[in-house]
Amino acid sequence: MLTVGDRSRAARGQMIVLFALVLTVVVLGVGLVVDGGNALVQRRGAQNASDFAALAGARVIAEWIDGDTTNGTDANVTAAIVNAVAANGGNPITFGARDGPRYVAENGALLGYVSTGAIPTGAVGVKVSSQRLWRPYFLSSIGITTWTATADATAKGGYS
Repeated sequence: MLTVGDRSRAARGQMIVLFALVLTVVVLGVGLVVDGGNALVQRRGAQNASDFAALAGARVIAEWIDGDTTNGTDANVTAAIVNAVAANGGNPITFGARDGPRYVAENGALLGYVSTGAIPTGAVGVKVSSQRLWRPYFLSSIGITTWTATADATAKGGYS
């Protein structure tokens, strides 16, 4: 037969187990919110890097369209993209890779890759993909040690 003291000790034991379970769920929820928020921040940073790199490349192409073959060169497009991505915290760009920067025609068709030595005929802009690699806070406790945020941007320059 259980006495009143035994019943209260059993109830306290159940409450401690319930508290531990609820606390675990709350901590996991907070971790998801913190890592999810950080993922959105990193994605926005990757988008900024892509946007500014595409705009910088398109500005150089606009010079080339205007006939300035001194400043409007493939090397300057490459340098503009590299500098813009670095200034906005993106990972270094791999030129010539499948997802590397490409020249864009007026109709949006992709032309040749940037950094091949010449701006292709008909190019009016560039498409740039950038990435940011970051380390999650709470997800690393379950084995997810790195996460990559990726974004694309296309910008066109030239005459309106």
